[in-house]
Amino acid sequence: MSQLGEYIAKIREYKEQNPQITDEKLIRYVYLDLGKRFSFNLNFAFGNAKARQKIYTRGKCEQYMNEAMESNTIICKDISFILEYILKNFGINIRTVVAPYDMRKCAHIYNVVTPKEGEEYIIDLQEDIENIQAHAFTTNYGLAVDSRKPLIRRFNIEQIDRELGYIDDEHYYTDDYMYTLKMGVSYFDDFAEKVQFVLENIDIHENSEIQYAERQWRHKKMLSELFTPEELRRIHIIDCYQQTGEQREYKNCIAVECNKSTDMYMYSIEENRYCKMSIQEFAEMTQNGLVNMQGVPNLKQAIRELKRKREEVNDLDT
Repeated sequence: MSQLGEYIAKIREYKEQNPQITDEKLIRYVYLDLGKRFSFNLNFAFGNAKARQKIYTRGKCEQYMNEAMESNTIICKDISFILEYILKNFGINIRTVVAPYDMRKCAHIYNVVTPKEGEEYIIDLQEDIENIQAHAFTTNYGLAVDSRKPLIRRFNIEQIDRELGYIDDEHYYTDDYMYTLKMGVSYFDDFAEKVQFVLENIDIHENSEIQYAERQWRHKKMLSELFTPEELRRIHIIDCYQQTGEQREYKNCIAVECNKSTDMYMYSIEENRYCKMSIQEFAEMTQNGLVNMQGVPNLKQAIRELKRKREEVNDLDT
């Protein structure tokens, strides 16, 4: 049986074990379950225009959906087709649509649900994967088709999430942690100390399974809420990777301009936080195979200094 077939069988078994489950709860269950499973396709994120177009223009067929189910990597188009295919097997009226007014070659795609009663609404799983994997409230579920404003009340979604076990009194949405961080940063006058406090405490929910893109998007959103526009101009999210054969291992990195120098932070999955290092330490990592895809302030100078010191050591040895 294919991955897609196995998943549908799993949902059918779940439905048989919960015979009173409503369409609304079933949609929510599948939405959350798939959101925990998938991550964004980095070949699309970092591919050139031709590679991105090739991935985007793949047709709506079971073969490509199964490939996505096997790799657990998707783009918006893949996950929308998968969600539609699965839920239609359970009599849900759902369709896949292209975002209106999105004129890009690879326009955003999501789903629209037409319930038996009430207004139709948007569910945009690709945009919510980062929220689900961070155990946060989903901000792209139950939106009005014409305005993308919330149509389904947060209270109603919360009640369903409690019934499904996504949240309870001890494990509520992690969005509330933002209030703690906002309170914490208010005690710092020094910019460098403020950034260090945030980056070393940015995650309350431990999830080693969350992938590179989702973690980066989540953290970028949090930083935009914690720092002023002027401060954000000094905080740079850097895409980095280590190449092993044909495989790239991406690492979440942030460069912070402060005191005429640059502090570097690299995310540690084991420690569930960003770990600080000097620009000199980061420069040494780049000389040992780490690739930074964007420019890093003061990095070239640090690399020159590193090479100069190595040449001096070599001269002494000879």
